[in-house]
Amino acid sequence: MKKLITAVCLLLVLSLLCSCAGTGETKSNELKNRLIILALGLDKAEDGKILVSVQALNTDVTSNASSQSTPESMVKYYSQKGKSISEAVSKLSDLTGKNPLLSQNRIVIFGWELANDGISDYLDDFIRNTENRSSVLVAVSQEKAQKIVYADVGENIIPARMAEQIIESSAEQGYCLNTRVYDLINAITDEKSCLAVPVIRLKESNENSSKMYVDSIGIFKSDKLNSVKKTDVAKGVLFACNRIQKGTVEVEYNDSNVALSILKSTTRTKTEIADGKPKFTIKIDASMSISEINGNILKKKTEKDFKMIEQLASKKIKEYVENSINECIIKESSDIFGFGKRLMRTQPKYYKNNITNWLEEMGASEYSVEVSVRLKGVGDSAAILHG
Repeated sequence: MKKLITAVCLLLVLSLLCSCAGTGETKSNELKNRLIILALGLDKAEDGKILVSVQALNTDVTSNASSQSTPESMVKYYSQKGKSISEAVSKLSDLTGKNPLLSQNRIVIFGWELANDGISDYLDDFIRNTENRSSVLVAVSQEKAQKIVYADVGENIIPARMAEQIIESSAEQGYCLNTRVYDLINAITDEKSCLAVPVIRLKESNENSSKMYVDSIGIFKSDKLNSVKKTDVAKGVLFACNRIQKGTVEVEYNDSNVALSILKSTTRTKTEIADGKPKFTIKIDASMSISEINGNILKKKTEKDFKMIEQLASKKIKEYVENSINECIIKESSDIFGFGKRLMRTQPKYYKNNITNWLEEMGASEYSVEVSVRLKGVGDSAAILHG
């Protein structure tokens, strides 16, 4: 029995040693031998091909604290052209000697020219390639995507991670929408839908580096960028679609600016047929707290003042939503709210018999917005404010 146990143990040790030695294929798949892509930029090339620019983790960087040499960058940048994304990505191995790895990608950026010409020809790779995740964030650059991907945003900073954080935090605060590749694919393949995508920009700083920021959203209609809207439109869309999480709403009251923090917001949309046409009633219930009043701090506030602030906040949110509907639905015939899907789902008979092309006909529908705001807090100085 002891001899049998000894033999089994020897076999296990030998198998472990063999696995540690590894084959050539195993070695080639080690992380240090892979090009770990963190950001993907897509631009239209001069010869009709697509230019793929990548930001990749520098796996060759050393962490020797005693080294007197200049520390290496945390990322490296490469570009290749191809007839398709997959061809261009595979050709990156010619530049790096490493096999590209897309599963760690954080963001896909479409260049301005490509976004305006149409992107549908370059989305199939995100569906078929299991490494190229469709859950990553997507953005549009108002210049070449390569410039965003290659941006120097400071030492010891991974630019792709920064871009991801900027978009996520901006969306959380109500300044843009955090759109993902699968949202883009679903919208392009659905004739009833359009999509809003954050527009990311660069601003030169004084430290020989750039700063990234998001101050607008791009509206995709079909597979083309149709227009660009400011962030107040994004806030209206988020309220209307029940996607607002945090952020502030500011109102003017008695010569003072009142900043209100969003605690919770719930949106319900009722769809009906009234006078022979679709009617969408958007009802928003929000709870908020006063975070700051820029005015005479010694002037006490009464219950009447707080009621007026609630009414002004309700009016402001209503203006956000109505403005976004006017800018996107009425002016652009771009349904980034999903009204067409909602109509087809709740009124299928009407939709089948009356709607030929929703994007052309949705402007004739009626849109009503009702907002109710309730203050649940007036800040840490509640005792002084109440008097």
